[in-house]
Amino acid sequence: QIGENRISTITKLAVKTENGAVLTTSDFQFLNTGLSALKELDLTDATCKNDAIPDKAFYSSDSSAKIEKIFLPSNLKEIGTSSFSSNLKTPSLKYVGMKNAYATGKAVNFPDTIEKIGFCAFFDAKGLTGTLELPQGHAITLGSTAFQNAPVTGSITLGDNITFEASPKESENYIHRNTFKNTKISVVT
Repeated sequence: QIGENRISTITKLAVKTENGAVLTTSDFQFLNTGLSALKELDLTDATCKNDAIPDKAFYSSDSSAKIEKIFLPSNLKEIGTSSFSSNLKTPSLKYVGMKNAYATGKAVNFPDTIEKIGFCAFFDAKGLTGTLELPQGHAITLGSTAFQNAPVTGSITLGDNITFEASPKESENYIHRNTFKNTKISVVT
């Protein structure tokens, strides 16, 4: 048991799930709002329910936390809608990705298991200024506006492995433009 006073002083946390346990939406709500001093969150050895970071997992209007680094679970398949999108916390977010890739300068990268990145997943995440790297060689679906307004850089080749999912209000013709709109990504079609 960690006392109430100690919870407010935790700056680094590694989460490990065992024996079939999984992180649920309520766990993410606690990680997002219950640890006000948290700067680094390591989920490398954690399993999420349905192998997905839930919608709005790190979205909050609470400005008390300033998470800078999040290491993703190694078996992650999906990042939900608005999981890391703009709020008062994510401007401090400088890295989301695999722990073993942290030193590479890639601000956003994903495990090879990733299959879907939801609508607005990183929308307006102004702290992510490095290179975006998507896994190659398997199918991945990108939700509309997934990276819009996040100042990430890099080059994305739109091959047969990348598909786009439109929001209900969007025309199919503009999806790939909106996904990377106002970023520093070069999209090669």
